[in-house]
Amino acid sequence: FQEISSTLTTQFKVISKTCDKLKNNKRLRTLLTILLAFGNHMNGGTKKGQAYGFDLKILPQLADIKTFDNSKNFVMYIYEFCDRNYPDVLKVVEELSPMLKRASASLFYYYYLFIYLFV
Repeated sequence: FQEISSTLTTQFKVISKTCDKLKNNKRLRTLLTILLAFGNHMNGGTKKGQAYGFDLKILPQLADIKTFDNSKNFVMYIYEFCDRNYPDVLKVVEELSPMLKRASASLFYYYYLFIYLFV
């Protein structure tokens, strides 16, 4: 039990540290602010316009939003906008990727440990 408890504590610390870094990351905050501003602009004049936030579940769907001429999707457009106006924000991917991989590995460990212990 001690070994499992120690491992779980370590894995929990990795996930907790990742959450703190995500919450306090200025580049990520700026990127999410840009996404919110563009979303509010696109939804202006509707009940969805002028939102104070958005559900993170929408993020995977952003690639499905196309320009009028179908030449770009929303993700490509935001990337180009950030590249021109906020190039530092684009470093968020390389900055957070290693940390997110470690946290993902921890989550998978929890999942398999749960199955092993309780199923």
